[in-house]
Amino acid sequence: MLRFNHLIPQIADDGVLEDFENQQLKMVAKTLKEIYFEKGAVVIPDILAYVEDDELRNRISKWAFLDGTFEGASLNKTLNDCFRKVKMDKLKRDEEALLRRIKEVEKEDRQDLLGELLEKRQHLMTRERDLTEMYKN
Repeated sequence: MLRFNHLIPQIADDGVLEDFENQQLKMVAKTLKEIYFEKGAVVIPDILAYVEDDELRNRISKWAFLDGTFEGASLNKTLNDCFRKVKMDKLKRDEEALLRRIKEVEKEDRQDLLGELLEKRQHLMTRERDLTEMYKN
């Protein structure tokens, strides 16, 4: 997002920012999006002004100056791979939490709630299949 500002609207539209697990990176990405939509571009000093953590500020500076290794199709493939990874990781976290809840409900013998939770699991499995299909190469 730092080096390829033109991709920020696509990233924002896809909603992948909400699925970031690392809260610091999530904050940086959301800030980049806000700056972009406010100013039409993101420059390094803008984002560094928002970041208080020195270590994170250093990481951002390093990312900004990496050699450009992505072009055209390679950039799109990498972006789609990143989207897929973030979304699948979020889906796995949701599924693990749901499975823990299902086990709790089974131990409590709460049949009324078990059916609802199993439906949610089925929905998560459908989302996983849809994501896999959507991000096929």
